[in-house]
Amino acid sequence: MNGAGFQVEAGETAGLVGESGWGKSLIAKSLVLLERPSGGQIFCLGGRTCSNRQSSNGRRVVNRRRWSFQDSCGSLNPKFTIGESIAEGIEFHGLLREPDDIRERVARLLGAVGLDAFVMNECYSREFNDGQRQRIGIRRALTVEPELVVCDESVSVLDVSVQAQMINLLHELQTDTGLPHLLYQAWSGGDGARQLRVMVMGLG
Repeated sequence: MNGAGFQVEAGETAGLVGESGWGKSLIAKSLVLLERPSGGQIFCLGGRTCSNRQSSNGRRVVNRRRWSFQDSCGSLNPKFTIGESIAEGIEFHGLLREPDDIRERVARLLGAVGLDAFVMNECYSREFNDGQRQRIGIRRALTVEPELVVCDESVSVLDVSVQAQMINLLHELQTDTGLPHLLYQAWSGGDGARQLRVMVMGLG
């Protein structure tokens, strides 16, 4: 893949589309430093380079950039309740320490995507449909207040009407949380398309 370059502004939602094998996944993985490009540079907020996962800037990127997966079921631990899945990131990153504070935060986060507190302690991922699991997965990605969320075809497996609902939900969450950047990988169609700046890849 050669000659790929773009910038996502603060508060902007961008879409990256193209045929299979043209490098969409490579770009997405490079943004969260799951892949290291052989050339070129990736910049963080503030203009610092962050292409090396082992550098101080690279470690910050790993912590501050999140991924929302296409496989909503596989991305959630089937042994955890939904509340435990959401709380895991809060505990790992040390955002809150007290159990009561964590439970309150998880209940508030789930409420933002239309799920009540009952599911927090009683329900597992297998008990939800695809649309609900995607809501949970996206909310989980936003839990640690990242600077960028890469959505890997997060809505492509859903019905068109549900796709539009998910796009609208993401925009609402972006407004509520102040999330500066959102990038959708390989998604197009539905009413939500009018809210995106779409970048089309060609021939790698």
